Amino acid sequence: EPGPTRPLPEHPSAVPGGTMSRLVLRSAAVASAAALALLVAGCATSGSDDAPAPGASADAAPSPEDYVTPGTFTIATGETAYEPYVIDDDPASGEGFEAAVAYAVADKLGFAEDEVEWVRTSFESAIAPGPKSFDINIQQ
Repeated sequence: EPGPTRPLPEHPSAVPGGTMSRLVLRSAAVASAAALALLVAGCATSGSDDAPAPGASADAAPSPEDYVTPGTFTIATGETAYEPYVIDDDPASGEGFEAAVAYAVADKLGFAEDEVEWVRTSFESAIAPGPKSFDINIQQ
């Protein structure tokens, strides 16, 4: 038969106003302030670094030579593209989240829908180092 049980002593942080709880709160406040300072510093602009190069526009699109096939925006997607990202495994339809985003990007770059070519690739080959047969890859 087990002996009598003793209550466990309370941890100092469990005692209202205890030393540990003030230390934990102070540490959390300092850590939060430091994180906020880093966030603000990371978002700050430095002025000269943000300026476009001489003769360049801040919203200049890449030249046709910058694409795998000049005049065509080649987009890779998965070997099988699943809903809701691509409807009916047909990214060219523009239906589904990823297909719609891809066509929106193409439009912003100045490509019409008929200037977009879709290719299939595995995720592994998409992230492997080396030359690619596509301009961008979008897959879930």
